[in-house]
This record gives sequence, structure tokens and C-alpha cells, in this order.
Amino acid sequence: MSIKERSSWKSIPINISGARDLICFEELTEYNVTEDIQTPVPVVSKPLSKKQKRKQKRLNDIAAKKRRLTDGNERNTNNTCYNGVNNLTKTNNKNSKKTSTTRKKNKRNKQKGKNTNHENALQTEDKVSGVVENDCDIDMTEWDKLLVPNEIKEALKEMSFSKPTKIQQEVIKIAIQERVDIVAAAETGSGKTLAFGIPLLYHMLEDKARGFDGCVQDEGEEIVLQEDEECDPSDLVDDINIGNSLQNDKFKKNLPALILAPTRELAIQVKDHLSKVGKYTGFKMTVIVGGMSSQKQERLLGNEPDIIIATPGRLWEFIERGHQYLLNLHRIRYLIIDEADRMLERGHFEELVKILDAINKKNYKNEKRQTYMFSATLTTVHHVPNRLKTKGKVLTKNIKLETLMKKIGIKEKKHVVDITTKKGTAEKLYEAKIICSTDEKDLFMYYFIRSHPGRTLVFTNSIDCIFHITGVLQALSITPFHLHAKMQQRHRLKHLERFRANPDSILIASDVAARGLDIPDVQHVIHYQVPRTCETYIHRSGRCARTGNEGLSLLIVSPEELSFYKRLCNSMQLENGIPQFPYDQASLASSKKIVKLAKEIDALGHSKKKIRLNNDWFTKAAAEMDIELDDDMLMEDDDDESSVILKQKQKQLQSLLKKPIFPKQFSGKYLTKTGQLSLPVKKTTSAIEEVKKISKK
Repeated sequence: MSIKERSSWKSIPINISGARDLICFEELTEYNVTEDIQTPVPVVSKPLSKKQKRKQKRLNDIAAKKRRLTDGNERNTNNTCYNGVNNLTKTNNKNSKKTSTTRKKNKRNKQKGKNTNHENALQTEDKVSGVVENDCDIDMTEWDKLLVPNEIKEALKEMSFSKPTKIQQEVIKIAIQERVDIVAAAETGSGKTLAFGIPLLYHMLEDKARGFDGCVQDEGEEIVLQEDEECDPSDLVDDINIGNSLQNDKFKKNLPALILAPTRELAIQVKDHLSKVGKYTGFKMTVIVGGMSSQKQERLLGNEPDIIIATPGRLWEFIERGHQYLLNLHRIRYLIIDEADRMLERGHFEELVKILDAINKKNYKNEKRQTYMFSATLTTVHHVPNRLKTKGKVLTKNIKLETLMKKIGIKEKKHVVDITTKKGTAEKLYEAKIICSTDEKDLFMYYFIRSHPGRTLVFTNSIDCIFHITGVLQALSITPFHLHAKMQQRHRLKHLERFRANPDSILIASDVAARGLDIPDVQHVIHYQVPRTCETYIHRSGRCARTGNEGLSLLIVSPEELSFYKRLCNSMQLENGIPQFPYDQASLASSKKIVKLAKEIDALGHSKKKIRLNNDWFTKAAAEMDIELDDDMLMEDDDDESSVILKQKQKQLQSLLKKPIFPKQFSGKYLTKTGQLSLPVKKTTSAIEEVKKISKK
């Protein structure tokens, strides 16, 4: 409290005897009593950097989103879009402030010439300005029927996923309500990742709500001795040692969920999808794959992530090292195996068998675990020759499923879903073949790429073939990307990103890219070499015709591969085989000389490179050992002569490439004398349309 004077103080005459120190009395008659307003002390802080500001803004947006989700749980869903004119005005004002801030940021990026950042900022601006509109326009009632929680539903709304796919409708509700093991087979591109990802996140949110933190002391599982099984004293000693170690570290968190995938790219893709769907759940996810720094991945494991997405090889390395977070895999609550049939094939992924043995530990029966097993070819079986049929070695769908379920440890109470088509491929996938000699494969591939541009994926059976095709196409002034198992992981990811960015790009890959990869708008898949199994053909072809789009699978068959082609047709129950792809003989003839020159240039360049690498290796080895190098050990290189020939062929090829390969089919010998002269132009139709015409006939 303080007093504000409105007049001056007036002295009062007074006579007091004995008061020596008293001078006078003063009186104030006009005044106001006011409250004290404390002025805040200015805090001098270090200004935030641009990166810190962006991080702070992102955290604020997530916090605001979580508050909106919390309010949505308490109110009726019909009143979540608009809550009066005042709230709408506040939201619009908030969005306008964000929009103005983003525009200023875009202007600065434009002045600096950062085109990529500018495009991302524009996308962010559109997203911010359309938050209210998207929240109200997208109908999410279909997800409500599947018991999807608000945290996941909000993320699905941002991803514009208004309706679940067929496999998601068949799996999600049963996995949430009944909490049973799931065995599902669906065509490629049908949404299997969300089919197991949404129930997984739901149950983990449920565990979090009831206070389950994954500690060992909360699980209370018992040792169960199977019927007709004798107790081994060594097993009891191991169990006692485990119990003592757990008592010493009783608050150590167990791993809640593990997802296993066959390839690194698929594991990274699954993590990206789950991160988007689980954006508002707060769960930590980590990818453990080969080709990346094991020290960094060990630090990530030290953070005790809630979900691990891994390939079997690198995960088993950490298990063998005895990482503390992976010691109790037998107590895991959620296990998901994607592309299970591929991972459990004989001779593949030996580490997976060891991991499953650690999960399905002897004398332990984990009744709380929920297991998911997904693939597009779970029920696909190979064509069996007659010589094996007589011996009774016939693999049926039921036998294959029972074998896989026994290896993984699926419980008797399970839900099996199979929505694959009779042939196993997507409904809107069109198939065609070209039968030619081995030397003509490059010719037909180049003809198809030039006549039908679009995002194309070329599959081979060997890495050497990838190098051959890459060299030929580069000689033809086409820059393809390649992907195979011997590449470094950062190069593999970089090539995939560039392939996604260009709508007319070409990717030449081995079967590493055959399973699970979700690359948008792949129009054509070319099988440069016939796959050896129908499962491989189905997964290769499944890179196109995804999420209801159309796609073409072209099979280039040489006479040496006809036996594999017939076996493929028998396994897929194609009685009439695959139709022949139509092509123009005149255009094909004009491409023969071009492709022949390109193959010669590639062969010359390859031989020169081989000689250079060989001589460089011997020269370097001799220098390190400090010895003289004999000239007989070096390969002879006619550098001048071969370089002249190579330059001549390259010059000749460049002149041929400048000429049009596809003529307009017009002859000027018989011109019309009256009326308007109309030149016939070749109609450009897509490869899918041409195959459609053949299938109708």
C-alpha cells in the first residue's frame, strides 16, 4: 500500500513540555491510497538461435495439440470442431500469426536462394492455415468404429487417412478388443504397417494409462514346466542367476515391443510410418539396422526406447554383447514380424532363429505376449514337380502356416486373416512379357524406357547385372540409380530419396528392394531377369499398383529362362500365361544400332577400368612393401589406341541419339492438292493402356 498526495503537508502548532527532540507536527488532509505495483526486474538472457527457435515452436505446437486432444476426450465429438465464434476467432488469429511468421521466414529463405527450405516452409504454411478446416472436413467415423484412440486418430487426420483399408478393418478391432495373436496375409500396398501399428500403440497407451512401466517387478511371470519334460538342474541354476541379477537391478525397464523386418530400408520405413501415427503418444522408437554406427545405436538403446524396429543381424550382435536392455526378451509384451515367410526361409536369417529362441525361452511361458505375423505371401506355395508329389513332399497353405506359426510361437487363440487374391498380386496390376534373346534384353529395356517414360523400377537377380545395366544406360545418356546389398547404407538411402524425388527416374535394384518398400507412384516394374520363385515375383511387382493405383509388371524372358517362366505361371495358376507386350518393329529397329554402340562403349570402359584397378593395386602393394615391381605383373594397356576408339564410338553414339527414334510415320511423296494438309502424328499411349487393350481381346 502507498499514499498519493493531493495537497501539501500543513504544520500543527502544539506545546508539549519535556519533548526536547520533537520539532513539529504536520498534517495531510487530501490524499489517495493506492496499491504498490512492483515493476519486474528485467532478465538479461542470451538470444535464441534460429534452430532453438524452431525447436521451441515445434514443442509449443505439440503441447497445444496434446491440450486439444485432452479437451476432446472430455467433450462430445460433435462439438470438437467449433466451440463458439470466440474460439474460432482466437484460432484464426493464432493461425494468422503463425502464417505471417512463416511468410517472413519464407521471404528470408528466398533471398538466400534456399529453394528446398522455401518449399518446405510453404508446405508448413499451408498445413498451419488449414488446421481448423482439415479437423472439421475429414470424416473419421470409420476409425471410431475400430476403437482407435484420439491420439492416433488426430495423427491419421493430419495424414488425410479418412478410411481404413480392408486389412485394417479385419485386424485392428479384433486385435484391440480380444488381444489375440494375429496372422494376416494381404496384397502388397494394402496398409499392413498400420494394421499392426495402430493396435500396438493402443495397447501401449493402455499400459501407460494403468501405470505399467515395463519394470521386471510388475510382470510376475512364473516358470512353467512343459508336459513330459524333465527338469534340468543347469536350467534351474541359470534361472536362479537371472533372478539374482534382476534383484540387483529390479527397477530395470524391459523392452515392451519389438518389430523385426528383413531389410534395412523396410525397417526405416516402418519406423517413419509409426512415428507419424504415434506423433502424439510420446513413445520413443529406435531403428537398429546394419550399415550404421553401432556406437550410436548402443547409445540409443541406453535411452530405453519403447519400440525397437530392427533387422535380425544387427539386433543379434547387441544380444551377443550382453546389452542390458535386451537381456529379458522372453518378457517382451508385443512381438511383430513383418514379411515372416521370407525371414523364416531355410538358409536365410539364421540370427532370427536365435532371437526367437531367446524370446520363446525354455521353461518360460509368456501368456501376456501378443504376436503379429504379416506378409503378402504367407499362403503362397511353390509349384511342386511330379517327382516330389509321388514322394509325398507337397507343401500346402495349411502346412506352411502351421510351420511358420510354430517357429514364431503363435498361441492357439489366434485370428487368421487372408484377403489375398487368387494370383497373389494387386487387383489393378497389369502384367505383360517379352520373349527375346539374352543379347536383346538391353534393346527391349531401352525401347520401353524411351517409349513409356515414368518412374520405373528394374529388378535383377545379381549385382553384376546391375553394374552392366547401369553402364549401358549411362552410355545412352540416361542416369539411373542403383540399389544392392553391397552399397553403404547412406548411399542406399540417398539413391532411394533421389528416386522418389524425380517422377521419371529409373532405379535398378536387386531383391533388397523387393519387399515392403513404399515408393509412391511407381508406374512400371521391369523384371530384367525372371525371378526364381513366385513370392519374389509378387513382391517385386508389388512396388507398383499400390493403394489402389494402376501399375505394369513387365517380364523380359530369354530362352534359357523359359523353364522358370513356366514354373512361375503354374505357381500363380495362370493357365494362359502372361500376355505378350506390344511393340513397334520400326522403332525397335532404329534402336538396335544405338544400343549396340552403347554396349560396346560400356565394354571398353569396363576393360579399361579393370586394367587400371589391377595395375594400381600391384603398384600400391609394391610401394608399401618397398620392392621393385616386375612389368610382367602389370596388365598391358593400349591407352592411346583404346582411348581413340572409345571417343570415336561415343561421338558416333551422340550423333545417333540426336535423331528421333520414333518417326512420325509420314511420307511426303503423295501430297494432297486441295484442302488443308494434316500431318499424321503418332499417338502416345501409356504402357498400361496398351496392355489393357490386349487383355480385353
